[in-house]
Amino acid sequence: GSITLQGTHIVNSGKSGLSFSRSDSVNVSAISSAIRRAGSNGIYMADVHGSWIELIDVHIEGAQKDGISVGRSNGNVYMIVNDTQIANCLHDGVAFWKGSATIDVVIEGSEISGMGA
Repeated sequence: GSITLQGTHIVNSGKSGLSFSRSDSVNVSAISSAIRRAGSNGIYMADVHGSWIELIDVHIEGAQKDGISVGRSNGNVYMIVNDTQIANCLHDGVAFWKGSATIDVVIEGSEISGMGA
């Protein structure tokens, strides 16, 4: 499946701002968008097989867990992050956990700040 967000604001989600799990081949493009004050992760991907995500001018702020969280995945997970800000998340800015995926991440012109433990 493919999802494109442009000029989209996701605010005050009880769980994750964007969540993808138990999926094959998820392609996500987010441009000039914001995810704020998510109760869990800003963007959450788990148990996915072969996924691609592109963030351009995206603001992820105030997530109660990770800004971007990718876990328990296999296949190729490719992520490009341009001119993006991840701020004031309680856990990690970008987290990868319990996966056998080949993960390629390109982060350019971005700011990741204010992380907790």
